[in-house]
Amino acid sequence: MNAPLNVTLRQLRVFIEVSKLRSFSRAGDEIGLKLIDRTTRDVQLTDVGVNLVGTVSRLLADLDEALREA
Repeated sequence: MNAPLNVTLRQLRVFIEVSKLRSFSRAGDEIGLKLIDRTTRDVQLTDVGVNLVGTVSRLLADLDEALREA
């Protein structure tokens, strides 16, 4: 069993933006996982990154909606 990660909302938002822009490979350093592979010409999400971006996108959308309703 993996220990829970201490991830901030800011870090999750940065990861989502980086994955959308496909321009910065160090997003994974923020949470200790390799999420993005980067070369001098390309940026690709790792399998972990692909899985995480979908989940995090849904979580942030739900959070934004909850905050709007509050």
